[in-house]
Amino acid sequence: MKLKYSGCFSIIDNNQKTNIDQNKCSDISDYNLITHGHSDHISTSQQQTFTTKETAALINLCTQKELNYSFVNGQALDLTDNIKLSSLDAGHILGSKMFYLESKDKSILYTGDFKTQDSLLFDGAKPKSADILIMETTFGKKEFVFPKREKVYEDFAELISKDIKNNRLIIIGAYSLGKSQELIKFVNNYLKETPLVTKKAFEFSKVYEDFNVSLGKYELLNHNISEYNVLIVPMNLINKDLIRSLEHQQNRKVSSYLATGWKHYRSGKCVPISDHCDYNDLLDFVRAVNPKQVLTMHGFSEEFSKSITKELGIWSRPIKDLNQFSISDFL
Repeated sequence: MKLKYSGCFSIIDNNQKTNIDQNKCSDISDYNLITHGHSDHISTSQQQTFTTKETAALINLCTQKELNYSFVNGQALDLTDNIKLSSLDAGHILGSKMFYLESKDKSILYTGDFKTQDSLLFDGAKPKSADILIMETTFGKKEFVFPKREKVYEDFAELISKDIKNNRLIIIGAYSLGKSQELIKFVNNYLKETPLVTKKAFEFSKVYEDFNVSLGKYELLNHNISEYNVLIVPMNLINKDLIRSLEHQQNRKVSSYLATGWKHYRSGKCVPISDHCDYNDLLDFVRAVNPKQVLTMHGFSEEFSKSITKELGIWSRPIKDLNQFSISDFL
């Protein structure tokens, strides 16, 4: 029984006070920690699980199960006699957290998925000094450098405004959870339009609003495309057949865009709106944390590990087998 990084790092963060039964949980291996609500980071373990209220609500929506969670706020929580747990905002999606664990002589910062640039919805993640940094490195290659968020918003709004003036239907591909909600806010703020969204994105957006995150106006896609100019759908739905069908059905041209940090995707113009750090943001984050060791995971973990050693002179290596360690191995 260990606190492993399973598909994401089986760690959990919290936002509300929790009551811990110290008789049942006497060792760090008795806990499961979840950083955020994306499906590849969800765990339904029977261990005592910590996360934010927001993440729990998103997971319950995804799994259709009312699971039991414990919540912590910004204050450090005693997991054991000598290990404390606290959480920091990750800037990724609603409820996302980084986790900070410390013993008497060592500290670990685990980022999970994180973003340091501010967005329309959330402030970026802030670093905290730690002895060991375990970090997500999705865009950990030098070729991935994104413009400042505000510049991306302005340029994207200019493109879409021209399309709308030319009576085009706009389709934007984005993940249903996280990116779609940011795009709803973007379309409202920058274009003064009401976007259509699919059922899953609609439901996730209602959870955002339940936690007082204002998105603006949006409507559920339901045979009503002709009444609107902007449609937000999952990226995997956008292809040439869909575009050709919509153009025939709506009797107007379609412009398709994909909100992603990846430069090349199947169909549509890529707009660098990402919920992850780019290469430079990752390096800056390592500098600010100033760790003695860095372990990298996800994406270009090997390439970025080498960059850390070369650029910053800090010992680093990638985690290739996500089941090979538990956090307690590092404390």
